[in-house]
Amino acid sequence: MAFLVCSLGATGAVSRYVAEYHSDAAKLNAFIQKWRPWALGLPALAGGAVVVGTWMSGLALDLTSVILLALWAIASAAWAMQTAALTGFQRFDLIFYANLIAATSMLAGVLLLPVSANNPAILFALMAAASGMATLPGLSQTLGWKNVEAVAPISEDQWRSVRRYAVNMWLIALLWALLWS
Repeated sequence: MAFLVCSLGATGAVSRYVAEYHSDAAKLNAFIQKWRPWALGLPALAGGAVVVGTWMSGLALDLTSVILLALWAIASAAWAMQTAALTGFQRFDLIFYANLIAATSMLAGVLLLPVSANNPAILFALMAAASGMATLPGLSQTLGWKNVEAVAPISEDQWRSVRRYAVNMWLIALLWALLWS
C-alpha cells in the first residue's frame, strides 16, 4: 500500500512509454534516463513511508521488525517498478520467472522458517528476500539497457504529456484501491 501512494504513477508511465518508444532507441534512451532516478528513488520513499506509518499508527514493533518491514516495502516497490518496465519491454517471460521465483521462495520460507504471529520479523525478512529475488530475472533488461550515442529530444510538450499521464494513472490506481478496500 505504501508504494501505491508513493509510486506517483511512474509504473503506469513506464509501461506505456517504453512500449511506445520501443521502436525508437534514441527516444527510449531519453525516457529511460529520466525514469531511472524515479525507479530507484520511489521505492526508497515507500520504505520511508512505511517507517513513518508504523510510528504514526503506534504498532508495537521492535526496531528489527520496522527495518525489515521497510526493506520489504523497498524490495516490493522495486519489483513493482521493474515489472512495469518489463511490461513496456514486452518481456512477459521475465515477469513470469520473477513471479515464479517469488512464489517458490515465499512458500519454501513459510514451510521451513518458524514464522509466528509473535515474531513478525521473520515474515518481514522472508517477504523482503522473496521480493528482492524476484527482481533478479529482469535486472539485465531494466538496468542493463544500453544507452545509445544520441538521445532523441523529447519536447517539453511530450514530457508534460508523460507527467499528466503518470498523475492520471496514479489517481486512478488510488481511487481503484480505495474502492476495492
